[in-house]
Amino acid sequence: MITAGWILLQSILGSVGFYQNPTENPVAFALLIPPTLILIVTLFLTEKGKNFIQNLDLESLTLLHTVRIPVEIGLLWLFTAGLIPELMTFEGRNFDIIAGLTAPIVYFLYFKKALISKKVLLLWNIVMLGFLLNIVVNALLSAPLPFQQFAFD
Repeated sequence: MITAGWILLQSILGSVGFYQNPTENPVAFALLIPPTLILIVTLFLTEKGKNFIQNLDLESLTLLHTVRIPVEIGLLWLFTAGLIPELMTFEGRNFDIIAGLTAPIVYFLYFKKALISKKVLLLWNIVMLGFLLNIVVNALLSAPLPFQQFAFD
């Protein structure tokens, strides 16, 4: 319920243009990232959150990585429209599409054929999480905020 409310709030704020100009509205960034991080940390620290995480279906979570394919295609389209820098695409520094492309293979090899171990599945997830972290950091450092380091053009 909290997550649905949060998504609804963020959708409304985004649709009314609240996040359009972060240099004029520095509060926008504070409302976008920190509360989300607090929610994630809470999941790992509370008993209810730990139970929720323990009950997630590993097969579904593995296949969920395929959502990264349309996301990466969307980012490529945004780049060609001049709305985001190239470094945020798979033609730049974003290797996140590899997670989407390899997820069905990893799913098949682990869950259907048992040809890879749980350690390999865990390693794959860690590497894919690293790819996600890489693009999140690059996106933050490319945003027109006081700490911007990339994509000044």
